Amino acid sequence: MNTPDSPGAICAYYSRGPHFRRVLQELRTAYPDARLIALLPPGYPSAVIRDLVDAYEFTQHKQYRGRQIGALYRLRRQIRQHRPDLFVVMFDSPRLRLLGALTGIRERYCISSRGHWRLLRVSPHHQAFSSLLSRIAGTLRYHWVRFQVLHRPVRSIVPPKQNKE
Repeated sequence: MNTPDSPGAICAYYSRGPHFRRVLQELRTAYPDARLIALLPPGYPSAVIRDLVDAYEFTQHKQYRGRQIGALYRLRRQIRQHRPDLFVVMFDSPRLRLLGALTGIRERYCISSRGHWRLLRVSPHHQAFSSLLSRIAGTLRYHWVRFQVLHRPVRSIVPPKQNKE
């Protein structure tokens, strides 16, 4: 497990996934003395995580879209006010990488549903290359499925009608 040494404060950002409580448990186990702050969407049942965190705070929006630049900067300010040494998300997506980079926090990680820690990178070259590979893989997958649908014979499972003469 490649994790930082001993952060003073950790900010965990909820991003629509079933394993948020497991992420918090993983953080609490790895850093029992750290101050753990959870950022939750409005309406999230805070009683579910209250025993694992030192503080929790609700964000302004349930989701942040790319066109909501002002809302994204307010979220950045909300994260930075806690002065965390470590920022943790649940998924390694371009939006969450960008959010992590905007916060200015040096240590940014994604903890998967299986408990794997992955460093969040924001290199433009890495972003462009991974986006290109995803696009190519998706296009190839689409054409393979289309080929299978158009060029494979369909076997009938209904027996042919028999003539009664």
